[in-house]
This record gives sequence, structure tokens and C-alpha cells, in this order.
Amino acid sequence: TYGEGSPKYRRTVYTHDDWVRHRSPDRFGNNLSTLFNSGIYKQVANEVFATTAVATFVFLWNMIAGGYTDLAGVQHGPIIDSPLAQMVGLPMTAFTILTPSLGLLLVF
Repeated sequence: TYGEGSPKYRRTVYTHDDWVRHRSPDRFGNNLSTLFNSGIYKQVANEVFATTAVATFVFLWNMIAGGYTDLAGVQHGPIIDSPLAQMVGLPMTAFTILTPSLGLLLVF
């Protein structure tokens, strides 16, 4: 995979020209334009896609089965009005308990 073979292409010397390019005022646009070519993105693209797909499905299903409130604040009923079509969700207890540990893991 990309992650296992990439160390042989890494530079060991950071020159003055690299620093000037790094501090360029155009760096934000350049970084955004090369976002999908980055090594980190190449390594986590499948996980990001799967998570986004599941979240989108749950969002749309809950909107269809449980109704939604539009941007004007008007509530709309469910499109599928059946006792078999119920909203999908996860209990918040696991996330609440793990939040401090995950925060420390991300920091250190």
C-alpha cells in the first residue's frame, strides 16, 4: 500500500526554498487543491467514504421514516408512515463515557 512504500520518497533535508514555498501566501489554495493527492488521504479514503456513506444513509432514512424540519422551521411528517419503518440511532452512553479517553488519545 501507499503507507508502507512512502518512506523511501521522504526528504531528510528541509531547504530555504522549501521554507519559502511553505510560507507562501498562496499555500492555503495550493493545499486545498492537492488535498486528494496527499498520503494521509490515500491511506484513510476508504474509511472516510464508508463512514460518510453510513451517516448519509442514516440521515436520509431518519428523514423518510421520522419526518424532518425544513430550514424555515416547518415540520414535515414522515414519508413512510408504517410501524415497520422506525428511526435508526445509537445510544449516547458509549460516546459520553469514552469522550475523555478519546480526547487524551488525540492530544497525546
